[in-house]
This record gives sequence, C-alpha cells and structure tokens, in this order.
Amino acid sequence: MTLDMRWLGTACVQMMLPGDIHIVLDPYMDDSDNSPINSGQVERCDYIFLTHGHFDHVLDVGRLVERFSCPIYCNEDTAAALIEHQDVNPELIVRITVGDVIDLPGFRVDVLPGVHTSVVTEFSRITGKEFPKPEDFDDEEERLKIILQAGHGTDRYHPDYPRWREMYAGGEQLNFVFEGEDGQRIYVAGSYPDHITNEAAAASRATITLLQCMSGNKLAGIEWETAEVALASGCRTIVPQHYDPIHPGSRQTDLAPLRKIIEEEGEMEFLEMTPGHWYTFKDGIGVPK
Repeated sequence: MTLDMRWLGTACVQMMLPGDIHIVLDPYMDDSDNSPINSGQVERCDYIFLTHGHFDHVLDVGRLVERFSCPIYCNEDTAAALIEHQDVNPELIVRITVGDVIDLPGFRVDVLPGVHTSVVTEFSRITGKEFPKPEDFDDEEERLKIILQAGHGTDRYHPDYPRWREMYAGGEQLNFVFEGEDGQRIYVAGSYPDHITNEAAAASRATITLLQCMSGNKLAGIEWETAEVALASGCRTIVPQHYDPIHPGSRQTDLAPLRKIIEEEGEMEFLEMTPGHWYTFKDGIGVPK
C-alpha cells in the first residue's frame, strides 16, 4: 500500500492515505500568491487538520467545508475564529489539544506539541535591533512595513493582511503524526525549532517529516536548529514546507544550507516537492506520481 501527497504552498498539504482517505492540512490557497490551485480545484476533502489558526493556515477552511461538510480538527481559539469569521458549523469542529490520540476509520493521529515563531524575537535576531514599538510611530503602516522588511525582505502585503492578523489568533501550536494502514508515519513538524519541537520529533517515530522552514530572511542563521528537528525525527524523507514567499515580493528562502546539513548528518532524502504535483510514498520514499 502507498500514500500520495502534494504540497499546495505555505503549510497546505493534501494527503491521500491508503483506503482512499483524503486529508487537507492548513488550507490556504485562494489568497496565496504561490498556491498552484485554488480551493475550488480540490476534488475531495474528508478531513481538515489545522496546526494553528493564523490566516495563512486557515483562510480556505470555510470554502472547503461548504463544499464537503467535512470535520475540522483544531485548537480552541481557532475553532472560535472559524465560527465567527467563516460561519463554520460548530458541529463540524472537533477541538483538540496536545496529547490527544485521534482514532478514525483507516488511520490514527497523535497530537504533539509545537512552538510558534516569535515575531519580536526574530526581528531582534535578524536585525540586531529592538522590536519597533507602536508608541514610537504615528503611522502603524510604517511600523508594519519595517517589520515585514526585516522578516520577509519586502514591505508589500495583501490589503487584508492587517485585518487577518486581528481576526485569526494562532492559539495552541499543534503538530501531528498521521499513521495509515500502510504503517507509514507522516510527522507534520509545523513549528519553530526548539527543544520542545526536538523532543516531539524524537517521539514521532516518523517515516516522513513535513518540515517547516522559515520563509524570507528567517531561515538564515537557524539552519542547524531546523535540521536538528529533521534529524531527531529519524525519518527516511524530509519534505520542506512553509518556505515559499508569503507576501508579494518576499525574498525567496535559500534551502541549500539546510539541505547540505541534513544530507551530511543523516541518511535521509531531502525532497523539495514541485507545488501542485502528486508524489507517491512507499516505505518513506517519495517519487513523482
């Protein structure tokens, strides 16, 4: 038995587990500059799983649910935002937290802890300067542009970005391990590299690791820490994700140093998926479908 996956930009991944089970992770397509498809082109969705509730992980949840009436597994804060801002039926939402084990027909999901990046900490790490304070600016847009320039190499953003930031709080950061009937374990490492993430990775017993790689300027300087998550998972294949430009004109993330570390330190494949293309995985090794 095999499983199929495709990366749809940012942290959005579509999986087809053995038994014809269709799962979408962190749906963000319609408002993305990088997704190769829109949400209307997703042909089937049986379940939605969300690592957290920020806009670039949830904006297409309501659109998919309207078409497929599928259950959504997410944290408490994300559930509230989806109900308020996307009119999602509360009866379709399953609130989950770290430590939960979800047994569903044909597969199970372990919910592991994660750590979200701190914009304040990352700004200081990248620039060597103190994070801009609101009281130091007469114009909030000027402050926002400075923050974006540091992290993403651009001061451009979607017109709705400020509103989305207010509407969608992240809530508890969740990582997942999906295990289907073929025994392959897909570890969704959608987190900032940290000792908590490393411990979760070591406990994942992963076959495949979907590794969050910071976008724009933010991966530079933490390649080793990011590689440690991958190495700790002990998987056969690393699939980088969340490294594509989030904002218009964002700097393209350089994955070469991370790839070099992983290939030198571990016996694992580093598979950069072509967005929108399906890959088939057997025994942890993925090839284009």
